[in-house]
Amino acid sequence: DAGFSSTFFSGIEPKTRQPVRLDESVHSPALAPFRLSVSPAVTCLEVLSQIGLRTYNRTFFITLINRNGQDMPVTLTVRHQKKIIYQKKYRFAGSHKERLDDTLTLSLRKAVATSPEALRFEATPVFGRKDKAMPASAEVVLKPVSASVSPNAYVGVVETYDRTHLDLLQAFGVRYDLLDSALLAKGDLQKYTAILLDLRAYAYRHDLAQSTSKVLAYVKRGGNVICCYHKTFDWNGHGFSPYPITLTRERVTEEDAPVTILVQEHPLLNNPNKLGSADWADWQQERNLYLPSDDTLQTSPEYVRLLAMSDSGEQEPPTSLLWAKYGKGTYTYTALALYRQLRTLNIGAVKLFLNMISQPIGQ
Repeated sequence: DAGFSSTFFSGIEPKTRQPVRLDESVHSPALAPFRLSVSPAVTCLEVLSQIGLRTYNRTFFITLINRNGQDMPVTLTVRHQKKIIYQKKYRFAGSHKERLDDTLTLSLRKAVATSPEALRFEATPVFGRKDKAMPASAEVVLKPVSASVSPNAYVGVVETYDRTHLDLLQAFGVRYDLLDSALLAKGDLQKYTAILLDLRAYAYRHDLAQSTSKVLAYVKRGGNVICCYHKTFDWNGHGFSPYPITLTRERVTEEDAPVTILVQEHPLLNNPNKLGSADWADWQQERNLYLPSDDTLQTSPEYVRLLAMSDSGEQEPPTSLLWAKYGKGTYTYTALALYRQLRTLNIGAVKLFLNMISQPIGQ
């Protein structure tokens, strides 16, 4: 999330928080002169089975910040189950005196039980004899998640400003390609079983807007497009979808708002993972945002309304998850705040996301 406010990500102001006391802020890791951040903060734990490898790989993105303005060597140590599994030396110097970024792929031993585990990352700096800096640390939760994805899934991703979806695809071993301008313009999109249009993709990827007709042709020939939430001014009036969708500023901000499944047997809610009432628990910050209008003159009746939810005393439209056939393929639009839930590997959000990318190619 570095560099972006919570308003930027969600489109709404964060909930009111208690002010931070001055004495607390002095010890805040975010204000420390030397700090470490690791992403993702939560990833999938793999459990040992009778067959298969005894280890698995996970990729992490490391950022080291040095506000002291001095050359400084640093040793990064990673521990799993209290044992050192990785060490690497870095040095803040020259043009890299304030920030260092790295990508690490770690080999982890599979667990023997389905209990959460943790990786501890610790960066230890060394100044001169007179100066000292406190080590910085970060912890990554390894969380067991029981969910399935089609072994045939091959996803083309139009990426924007958030890695959450990519982290999940990697954790579940899903094949994917990042669709850059060249691939969008001239690539063979039909080889993908699904194309994922990331958060506010049409606002941040002008090349996507220029490829609208090609994306819709992909659907018509049998592909599956999954479009994540957009804001009204990103979307309305541009004709990005196969049938009209008009976004509103309505949203459901109660994380525990009851969810009603409107089409019980729909594939998005059953294959390969069946979603039940428990799968809507423990959501964070909001259920959805910028809901499409339910007026069929604004949002086509071709879209099946799959979910209904509302804040207490309100009547928000049942348009959190829309799905339509178009030619031989399908088009899914979701206003759900899935990305927030996927960051913590909320089981229901994971199941729904994997269901969306597991849809078969239309014949």
